[in-house]
Amino acid sequence: MNESRAGAWTAAAVLVAVVGVCYGMTLWAPLIFDDISFVRDNPLYHLPFREFLSRISSARYFYVVQPVSWQPLVALTHYPFAGGLAQLRLLGLVFHAANAFGVWALARRLGADGRGALAAGLLFALFPASTEAVNFVSFKGHVLMTFFILLCLNAHGRGRPLLAHAAFALALLSKETAAAAAPILLAWELLVERRDPPEAARRLW
Repeated sequence: MNESRAGAWTAAAVLVAVVGVCYGMTLWAPLIFDDISFVRDNPLYHLPFREFLSRISSARYFYVVQPVSWQPLVALTHYPFAGGLAQLRLLGLVFHAANAFGVWALARRLGADGRGALAAGLLFALFPASTEAVNFVSFKGHVLMTFFILLCLNAHGRGRPLLAHAAFALALLSKETAAAAAPILLAWELLVERRDPPEAARRLW
């Protein structure tokens, strides 16, 4: 195993352990607020799958899903686990740990050394403002969107445009505010890659 791969495995293990220790206790916490009304008691998630799929792909999406936000991928994620929200909370922890690792990978790509990149990943994992997004099942749009945006940025940085475009599309299906990834990618081309604006725009497409 080469040094860079060993560093990645070490960072992943540390970040998973930190997320598990800090958030693992929430798996058995009682349900409150939006998790009850928008997920557990939402009749949408108790429909036959074919009917559920037709409703979330209809023009009446916001009426049938209830939250006023475009998150069809989140609805698909909720559907299998609506009766067992501990599993959805666990899935949220897994994605949060993956996001922390994505921050580590992005920091390394931007030139940080191993310690600096790990510090960035830990800061992301432990940032208090992330608590609601990680703990509330109904807020998983933030976690999924972040995962796919980080995947998009890292794939773009590695010169893998197809993966970057697919990740961007999935981010948009997780939450509409993922559109912010477009100016971030443009800034990457202009400031990191030092390309002129016309070439930077062409590179994004």
